[in-house]
Amino acid sequence: MFTFATPSPTGTSCQAHFYTWTQLSELCSTLLTDFFERPTPVQAVGETNLDSWSLKFLEAPISHDDLEAIFTALQADDYDRDVNDIGKCPAWELSQALSQRLVSPTLPFPVDASHASDDGIWFTGVAMYARQQYDGRNYETSRNQTEGVI
Repeated sequence: MFTFATPSPTGTSCQAHFYTWTQLSELCSTLLTDFFERPTPVQAVGETNLDSWSLKFLEAPISHDDLEAIFTALQADDYDRDVNDIGKCPAWELSQALSQRLVSPTLPFPVDASHASDDGIWFTGVAMYARQQYDGRNYETSRNQTEGVI
């Protein structure tokens, strides 16, 4: 895990964690195998433009009931459901957003986004603190507070 200082006047920092495609595939396969209590191998793959990624089921698709179980366990929002729900058909793939929800609890920081690269995926967190210049003094405000945050 890395903490990158943002070279900006706000003084915010961001946490990040990188998984290679193989590491992420193994992690997600383990998480889904444990969840379903049966072997569920997946492969993390980047889309052609590498702006997005997904998990592809390698041996068999998951049923609509299994997909609903994932939605419930990961507290999927309407967007996650719309992107992943293909009716009563089995699913061969999980979207980036839903896959990110799967991985997020394994990281030691709240995940805000994931970014595909040639070698794998960067998971990035939200800025933990914002620094505001006010009357010549610095005030640090946690991200849970809204007063005085730029």
